[in-house]
Amino acid sequence: MGHFKKTLIVITLFCYLFSLKSIHMILLKPLEINNYEVYENCKSIVVIGGRDDYDRILKGLEISQYNLEAIVVFSGVHTKYQSVVSSFKLHHVVFETNSTSTYENAMYTSKILQKHNINDLCLVTSQAHLYRAEKVFQTFGLSSVPIVSNKVSTRLSSSSFLPDLKYFALNISVVYEYLAIISYKIHKRI
Repeated sequence: MGHFKKTLIVITLFCYLFSLKSIHMILLKPLEINNYEVYENCKSIVVIGGRDDYDRILKGLEISQYNLEAIVVFSGVHTKYQSVVSSFKLHHVVFETNSTSTYENAMYTSKILQKHNINDLCLVTSQAHLYRAEKVFQTFGLSSVPIVSNKVSTRLSSSSFLPDLKYFALNISVVYEYLAIISYKIHKRI
């Protein structure tokens, strides 16, 4: 078998494995933290922007309906969603648009919350990102209630072993998180 065929087989196998829900569950397991399903008593709600802004924004808006007096900070969320958010008539909304990383999300958000004497928050982000985000926010003295915006069902079925492009993208995100965690630890950001 030639070098090209071996390379093609390895690439095909990699793509197949990375497109499985079962592999996603294995990769995600070390990043799991206790996710809260009770959304009441949030003094502040922080929604961190990312590739899946829409899911995160919807979850943040859902939580805000249980906490009408909460300060809702959309940190790093694209401003194109401001009109969607404004239609919800929330009392205290801040669109923090300066951050370009999770570290900056925490840094700018901590400054916003300090003005209101708040150091605890309901933190909304993706399932893979939540571990790193919570650790970074802790370095700024903020304690958080972690809330997953896009929880993936842990129930496996026979279709969990069939390729799915959605899981390929999710698995790439999880690998990105592992690399980001390593980088943040090296740079002492967590």
